[in-house]
Amino acid sequence: MPKYAPTKLTIRFVENLPPAERDPTSGRVLSYSVRDTLVPGLMVVVNANSKSFAVQRDFYAQERDASGRRIKLGTRRVRLGDAQQFLSIEAVRAKAAEVIASLKAGIDPNTKAPAQEVAQPAPAPAYTLGDAIDAYVEVCQRKGRRSSTISGYEKLAERYLGGWVGRPLEEVGNDPLGVDRLHRDITHDHGPVAANQTMRLLRAVYRSAARKMRNLPPCPTDAVDWNAENRRTLVVTDWAQFFDTMDGLRNPVTRSFYYFLALTGSRKGAAEAARAEHVNWERGFIHIPDPKGGPRRAFDLPLGNRLLALLRAQVEDNKAVFGANYPWLFPSHFSSKV
Repeated sequence: MPKYAPTKLTIRFVENLPPAERDPTSGRVLSYSVRDTLVPGLMVVVNANSKSFAVQRDFYAQERDASGRRIKLGTRRVRLGDAQQFLSIEAVRAKAAEVIASLKAGIDPNTKAPAQEVAQPAPAPAYTLGDAIDAYVEVCQRKGRRSSTISGYEKLAERYLGGWVGRPLEEVGNDPLGVDRLHRDITHDHGPVAANQTMRLLRAVYRSAARKMRNLPPCPTDAVDWNAENRRTLVVTDWAQFFDTMDGLRNPVTRSFYYFLALTGSRKGAAEAARAEHVNWERGFIHIPDPKGGPRRAFDLPLGNRLLALLRAQVEDNKAVFGANYPWLFPSHFSSKV
């Protein structure tokens, strides 16, 4: 499934988004979202059988604390409605503007209740793990980390740290046994790799906060007994057999995709995000705008004549199936069936 960067949403773009796939192991729907670049917080959420517009923004109390800072009450996601009920993107943005105005006025559209006023004077709220995660994500954004990397952090936090984000960070630091138990629970329910990835994120978030909060306890992930991870060591040695196997694939998108990987040495994620507009047909290269390491390491990848011919044929096939403006070079297997 392609990774979608924030874009200027249109009704046509939303209609062409492929449905969310299901995890082949658990059967869970791998929902995803695409944010709008014109209205901060506006997004389209894609599930297996539906698409809907929503607004997600931080929610603040109208009063301020004793130091004059705004009091964050959390993050609110407000569903605007099924995508099919909107005739134009202007109508979507107009409704999003109403929701954002309500949030700024201290009214939660999900409950229609005003934000709870904070009595004065009031002590500063405890700095929570959720606050630390938000701050770490902001740092990653300022450093120019890849959008897919940041999205991965947010998904890890939402999926595995959801029950912890409201805890004060100092309390988390003083609970190494709880952190170790969380690691073991994730290992049992979701696998060793997911557990290790979650702990790496927790460690990075905690250490980032500890550089600014000198009184924090030692990092609680020090108590974790990390799982062993087996790295892939498979290497293609018989290229004649490899290409014979590829020629025998029934799905032409899969065949083109693996030819591209084999003939360029490209990373799988970069190939999935490749767009027709990235190919310079005259000079014979494809631009990789967001490689591992972020946009600052963007580069041009030379293409041979055989691969250029293959990509031309793939683009023409995409136009025939998805329309003249379809952007991706390699549609997913699921989207190629719709």
